Amino acid sequence: MPDRDGGALRSAALDYYAQGDYVRALRYGYWAAKTIPTDVRLRLLLGIVYDGGFDRPDLALPEYERALSLKPDRRFHERLTRRVHFLNRRLLQDSTQTLLTSNPGKPLSENWLAVYPLAIEGPRIPDSGLEFGLLDCVLPEIKLRSAALHVDPFTSWIVSQVYREVSNDPTPAGFARWCGAGTVLTGRMSDLGLGRIRVTLELLSPLGNVVYASSPFIIDQQRPSEAYQAILGASSEALSLIGTDSATGPPVTNPAAFSLYAQGLAEYLVGQIHDAEGHIRDATELNEPSTLLNQRLHWAESDLLGGQEGAELLEDYHRLLNLPDPNRMVRDRLTRGHTLGSPALSGLSGTETENPYKPPRPEPTTP
Repeated sequence: MPDRDGGALRSAALDYYAQGDYVRALRYGYWAAKTIPTDVRLRLLLGIVYDGGFDRPDLALPEYERALSLKPDRRFHERLTRRVHFLNRRLLQDSTQTLLTSNPGKPLSENWLAVYPLAIEGPRIPDSGLEFGLLDCVLPEIKLRSAALHVDPFTSWIVSQVYREVSNDPTPAGFARWCGAGTVLTGRMSDLGLGRIRVTLELLSPLGNVVYASSPFIIDQQRPSEAYQAILGASSEALSLIGTDSATGPPVTNPAAFSLYAQGLAEYLVGQIHDAEGHIRDATELNEPSTLLNQRLHWAESDLLGGQEGAELLEDYHRLLNLPDPNRMVRDRLTRGHTLGSPALSGLSGTETENPYKPPRPEPTTP
């Protein structure tokens, strides 16, 4: 480490950052952080360089989380919190695709139950998102019925959607064999017209075998409460849960709200975050208060704001330290969207090397 105090090292890191030399900015930033470990500005710098300079959410997240632990002022705290949510989703998508391409699988091995969207059969195309919404609406009740049925709806839906888009075998059986969950809840649906949907629920083993199939039953989209009870009853029978009635009641009772919620959930899972947020928000306004709708709105809202926060975070940081205007490439990387199932490659920036610096590293002589 160069023989300089922390302030001088921090100044050097900021100078290199302003010049677009992100590798040296990181190096001097890490050296400075060893001397002044509680400097939130340094942790923000390291996170921003990894986030916008190299497009590496896996390396940016630890630095942002350290910055949060140092209790930055309210403006940075709120933006960092939303940015961390957004990057965590990106990282989940990226890691799922990596597992698919390297083929070890088992990303849901800690989940006893995973979900995979209903397969659509027949010539008619049902309303958008029903293949997700009809299963998603009963997951909170399933979690409530048994603590042993560990299911993480957010992770399960993200992983299953990436699998559908990227896998060479995008089938429920293929997903069950690959994901590592104890069992997979899925099934089939057919649009019979006039708002009637025929549903068959299935439970798959880790080998992809059907270990349970319900008798086909018909639901009416205009009667979401009855549809919910029918799906919950079939799910309870499949999972050997006690009782068939909901302890909390149907989460969505308005037909238009259910349609908007299902459509918004589908849009969220394919990365259409702005549309998803609008449709789920409309659903919450049409329906009576619903924990499920509020949770799904939180997913979309946090992603929407988290994707936008990158540029605002960068602008605030530059104003705080009186730095030149941010590099346009960095700003563009911080504001771009992230399509589900199609994670971007790591960005290439910096004037010294194309690979982001990761400590520890041999110390070069002081320039």
